[in-house]
Amino acid sequence: MRLIYWRQVSIGRIRNVVYKVLIRLAKSDDLESIIALSRSVVERHVVTTFTMEGKDFYYETREQQEALFCNPKKMRGYVATNEAEIIGFVGVKAFEKKSELLHDSDYIAHLYVSTKCQGRGVGRLLIECVKKETTKSYLNVYSSLNAVGFYTKLGFLNYGQEKIYKGIKTLPMRLVLNALNI
Repeated sequence: MRLIYWRQVSIGRIRNVVYKVLIRLAKSDDLESIIALSRSVVERHVVTTFTMEGKDFYYETREQQEALFCNPKKMRGYVATNEAEIIGFVGVKAFEKKSELLHDSDYIAHLYVSTKCQGRGVGRLLIECVKKETTKSYLNVYSSLNAVGFYTKLGFLNYGQEKIYKGIKTLPMRLVLNALNI
């Protein structure tokens, strides 16, 4: 197992409790834990922003999306663990749309951090890992509306209008990684 990144961060109710957060490539054995994490986070924080059409679309397609989490041919997945459990996941794909605006880009397809660990730097570590591992000049995301503040703090900028796709509102955002290729 290749360790990508590690850092000690404070997680939990007691501020002086420190856990070592490890970031590594997701593997097929992680799939069940990643699915449980994604469903928990989406149910608690994201589905509430969907229209009824968006909720129907999410529930109809979630198993299809979940099958990609640990499929290296479709997505690079990284997990954050606290040595005992998976507390975060990010899934990244090469951007498939061929356009001047989106060339040379990786795309964050999924980012989930356990509710109990949100606000503790785990999401930031996952994004730092993606930035370190990519060879692309840009990192794009269609941010759910509740995550726009998180991405903005990390330097992502809005590059378009809010979009509604099948009842799911998102905001296209981009982080410039390599200014020499602009």
